[in-house]
Amino acid sequence: MVCTLTVTEPAFTGHGIATRLVEWALSDARDRELRIVVRCPFITSYLETHHQFDDALEGSINRG
Repeated sequence: MVCTLTVTEPAFTGHGIATRLVEWALSDARDRELRIVVRCPFITSYLETHHQFDDALEGSINRG
């Protein structure tokens, strides 16, 4: 699964919606044994502090 971009409508920014969406998508991909390719800056940032999905990542992400 390639994650390219996470977008939240401006009126909903800061309510944790994007985080919940990302958590659901990554969990679903891992549960279906899909490999995750991250191209989204938001998900890259999320994964800097949430390592529970590291086992499902294809390759590595830029954490620096």
